[in-house]
Amino acid sequence: MHSTMTNEMKSEMTSEMRRQLASAVARLAPLQARWSVFWDARSRQERNYLTAGAALLLLALAYLLLLAPAIAGRAQLERSLPLLREQNAQMRALVLEASTLAGKTAAPAAHDSIEQSLSRHGLAAQSVALMGDFAKVQLNGVAFATLLAWLDDVQHSARISVQEANVTAQAVPGIVNATLTLRLKKNE
Repeated sequence: MHSTMTNEMKSEMTSEMRRQLASAVARLAPLQARWSVFWDARSRQERNYLTAGAALLLLALAYLLLLAPAIAGRAQLERSLPLLREQNAQMRALVLEASTLAGKTAAPAAHDSIEQSLSRHGLAAQSVALMGDFAKVQLNGVAFATLLAWLDDVQHSARISVQEANVTAQAVPGIVNATLTLRLKKNE
């Protein structure tokens, strides 16, 4: 049933296309007749000249519409390419400079943040060393409870997490020496 409908549709479309084609040919018939009269009235030499002129006109149109814009566009791109390469190099240099400056400003800020949080808790570090995304903090003779309170504070407020902790008890109860490796979390 489906193939029958399709065949009927094809038949209708084909007959409609035939009608449209016949109508177009009928409209062109007077033009064709006038062209034939014009063409036949010309001598062989005139026909050759007209044919050559039409061919030259077609070539000129093809050049003006197709080739000339492509050639002009290519020339314009060749002129702008060195400038674009220079701008690209400048942008890369700026990105590199920005990334190095971001790394330099983050380290002192992290160092100051750790020092300030230690002083808020009454702690003094023997040393604070920054290495990339990590900070190594050495604390000697500190109360263990104060150390834990400081670690809890920096984990919540300064976005710092403990990567490694080496805590050694001292002779006095509750007093420890600690070497901590802290991971500095980047702002996202």
